[in-house]
Amino acid sequence: MDSSLRRLRATTINRRRYEALLAKKNQSEMSTDLEKRSSGAFRMLDPPDLRESLQAERLLLSAVECCLRVLAEGLRWAAKN
Repeated sequence: MDSSLRRLRATTINRRRYEALLAKKNQSEMSTDLEKRSSGAFRMLDPPDLRESLQAERLLLSAVECCLRVLAEGLRWAAKN
């Protein structure tokens, strides 16, 4: 029974990997097709805004820092009690 569970798990993992690779392949084919149809003339509609990405990164770092501080305080409290 243990070996059948291992096989099932391996099959599930392999299926997920296959689906991820298939999705990447399909996306690549669509991009290639689009590039061929537009003859390589891509036009950037909305250029990236570096400030927005930096703000999002800072927000993420602040959230991580907050979580770490809460965890540290919880551990201090647990050590006292």
